[in-house]
Amino acid sequence: MKIVIMSFLLLSTLFGAAKVVHVDEKFQRSQSCKACHMRIVQEWEHSWHSKSHYKHDEYFRKSLDYVARKTRKSINSVKVQCATCHNPRISVTSTGEDYEMDALMGLDKGSKIDKAVNDDSISEGINCVVCHHIDKIHNEYDASKRGINRVEWTKSGGTL
Repeated sequence: MKIVIMSFLLLSTLFGAAKVVHVDEKFQRSQSCKACHMRIVQEWEHSWHSKSHYKHDEYFRKSLDYVARKTRKSINSVKVQCATCHNPRISVTSTGEDYEMDALMGLDKGSKIDKAVNDDSISEGINCVVCHHIDKIHNEYDASKRGINRVEWTKSGGTL
């Protein structure tokens, strides 16, 4: 029975982790919007939304590194946890103990979670694509639901 359960968990880790939502390449970067929406993109470039990704804000990066050390979780697990608000286009919402064991042993490189967290198409964090695929934000939900858990996506975007 334990072998069946372990096999199921391994397979769900390998195949169950969703990847980043596909967006046509020409719309993945805010620079593509700049030709027609220069003022809006310039405002975004100076906003906190443009710094909502691990690569773009030193304070955010150091905070995630600190949380990873204190909780003894892998950095990718912390990134996934924080992506709920900081990078809502990523549809990986949890990592689990199996992923943590893989990460601890260095076996997570190239995994679906690793690819999703480090995918270039989400490297701008909350950008034009995120806002233009939100159908509704549910402010009536209680405070325990934050970020992506309050968003209803349009049929053409958001998470899978």
